[in-house]
Amino acid sequence: MIVHAFRQFVQDITAMPVLLHGLLAAVGISLVCSTLSVFVVLRRLAFIGEGIAHSALGGIALGILLFVSGPMIDQTLGTRFAVDLTTGVFCVLVAWLIGWTSRKKIISEDASIGIFLVASMAFGIILISLRRQYTADLFSFLFGSVLAVGLTDVYLTLVLAILVLAAVAIFFRPMFLFCLDEELALANGIPVGPVYYALLTVLAVTIVLSVKILGVLLIAAFLVIPGAAARMLTYRYRTMFLIANVVGLLGILGGLVVSDVLPDLPSGPTIVMAQFVLFVLALLWSRFRDRFLPGRQMTPLGLTIVVTAFLIVLAAGTAAFTPAGRTAPAVQPAGQTTVHDADWKFFLNALKTKDYDKLNARIDRDPVFVEQITQQLRQLPLPDSEKQTLLDAFNATNWPAIPDQTLKKLRS
Repeated sequence: MIVHAFRQFVQDITAMPVLLHGLLAAVGISLVCSTLSVFVVLRRLAFIGEGIAHSALGGIALGILLFVSGPMIDQTLGTRFAVDLTTGVFCVLVAWLIGWTSRKKIISEDASIGIFLVASMAFGIILISLRRQYTADLFSFLFGSVLAVGLTDVYLTLVLAILVLAAVAIFFRPMFLFCLDEELALANGIPVGPVYYALLTVLAVTIVLSVKILGVLLIAAFLVIPGAAARMLTYRYRTMFLIANVVGLLGILGGLVVSDVLPDLPSGPTIVMAQFVLFVLALLWSRFRDRFLPGRQMTPLGLTIVVTAFLIVLAAGTAAFTPAGRTAPAVQPAGQTTVHDADWKFFLNALKTKDYDKLNARIDRDPVFVEQITQQLRQLPLPDSEKQTLLDAFNATNWPAIPDQTLKKLRS
């Protein structure tokens, strides 16, 4: 079953370029988040990561309010970059405020995080409510969706991922010593204040990178789980970075494969659950090792056992939730859909009658409908250019942008 699932995933990537875009962006995000997760675990910055992640909603809403012309998001490169830049600046400012208030002993760190977390989310909700209609992208920002990633997002993600990893490589020693022991870092002449703010900045930029794949509500897990799982498998810090990246990549691939085989499952939460399974397996192995093999790390054996067990769980879970007899081809013939017939008929009828208000309202309140329709559009037997036009119009809810010829093909 697992071989069939991976084969179908490879076929879908070949048939649907945008799924490949999502995979490339997810791999770049995995490398950055998994590397930073070791610092987060060592320094116990998990709650700060949660606060910065939730503050991204405020930055996204501010960017949409400032730079989006019209009632819906205009999916152009300039608009997307402006929203991302606004989100990044907002997250960095919130991160610095959390760091400043906690290090100056104005209030405790946990209180500071809690205050700025809820204030940022409330600020975002208020700004979103100022718009007459919600946008489909806001749901992907909250919950994550690999289907929301375009080619420009891939380029932007990979460039920023390279910059973040380069910064980590250049300043690795001071950041590592600071996360390991602040007093040791001071004794070695490291300016712990600037290093702390630099680490918060890197975390904020990483969260902006990851928000489309994992969502505001789930990204903090990716900044904790790989490092925590690696800590269970080894005591050597250098090896910990390698294992964290293995866990991150396995979680990405496992989550995407499951969400591809089972189209009803959203990609972001599925990726996080895959990483959680890896963490539980690493925890069980560490407990077994410490109880029956005390004093021995056995890192290669432990990693092999965890990966093997993860593949078994992945195969069992996919088989359990896949309806009997379902084969789900990579690109389905015309007339067959991966969504419920009623939903697909509703979508086609709304386009035919130009009842855009009803369609927009459904998109605003039903993220599952958004993801299912998006996946079905990607599977239509149409030229790539026409599919991309449909997807762009759907993401921007710019229905007049769909050519009449394409509409006729949809109805046929």
